[in-house]
Amino acid sequence: MILSKLTSLFTGGGGRAVGIDIGSSTIKVVQIRKERGTIVLETYGSLAIGPYTEGAEIGQQANASEEVIVTVLETLMKESKVREGVACVSIPFHASLISLIEVPPLSDEKMAQVIPFEARRYVPVPLEEVSMDWFVIPQALLERDDASIFQEDNEKPQTPGEEKRKVLIIAIHNHELMKYRNILGKTDLKVTSFEVEIFSTLRSSVYESHLPIIVIDIGARTTKFYIIEHGIVLRSFFINQGGQTITKAIMSNEGISFKEAEHKKREHGFSLPNKDSQRVVALVIDEIFSEANSAIIDFEQRYRQSVSKMILTGGGAVMEGMLEEAKKKTNISVEIANPFGRMQYPALLADSLKKNGSEFSVAVGAAIRALEGR
Repeated sequence: MILSKLTSLFTGGGGRAVGIDIGSSTIKVVQIRKERGTIVLETYGSLAIGPYTEGAEIGQQANASEEVIVTVLETLMKESKVREGVACVSIPFHASLISLIEVPPLSDEKMAQVIPFEARRYVPVPLEEVSMDWFVIPQALLERDDASIFQEDNEKPQTPGEEKRKVLIIAIHNHELMKYRNILGKTDLKVTSFEVEIFSTLRSSVYESHLPIIVIDIGARTTKFYIIEHGIVLRSFFINQGGQTITKAIMSNEGISFKEAEHKKREHGFSLPNKDSQRVVALVIDEIFSEANSAIIDFEQRYRQSVSKMILTGGGAVMEGMLEEAKKKTNISVEIANPFGRMQYPALLADSLKKNGSEFSVAVGAAIRALEGR
């Protein structure tokens, strides 16, 4: 998959690898190894950040210091029995910028000079403040009959020399990279790569990418939307609605604590005993899928292609009844991400991974990145 070659800020690899996902409310780790060509799950785990900070609960966004994150990460690694190994760390989507741009057809050497110049039009901060990587879309893909999405201007006649090359650029704020380097530098892990969480998610959870697919990652603080085709990110954005928003809606409606509301959400999902709470939860979910449907319509009108499938991932995807609710609100096929689906693990973990596996999409994808040294 093309995406697996992106964001090569560092290189690495090895017999055992760890993926780390430091979210706004929870840290997740996954440790894997490769055995006879098969990826084997060794251990995994998650730990809420909230209880380690003042004024935050499980499931709630925690404004934690680097010292607190180090403490939570070290505790999680100890409890999950994560051993030393190479590691890949995901960078939050909101700390990055991803855009598909066009540049003249040039040699690799000249391309490396032109792309940063062209990127200034898309990156809203000085380039000195970001680390930037890019990937030139292969010409062979652009010319394929089933990749007309990249040829939206084909109706316009072009003269020799006018053809443009399409390039995916990825920029990450340097202060975010420094933050994660500082945190991981205090552990025993050998961090060999960093990458934006979108690529980790797609690596672990999108098995087929030749048709347009929308991935919806429902986190605690935000919900991210990615539309991809042929492994290329064509559109990506997020909204400030997520699992925490649902909990707060229940909390406000019933006049209970965040902790109690979170417990009710996890226990009942969409089948909350309080009918008014069901209604306020439905309003939050309506907003999420309204954004998704708007993105799908915009995409289909622009590219004249249909989005074939919706994949739900993140902690919000495992909420009881979420899959059924999503199917009601969209006209396309919907499924829950299964990031552990292509690896070997003990049979006794099957039910747990099937129920909660999508929460670990980012961590699994990061671990695979570290294992394969990409």
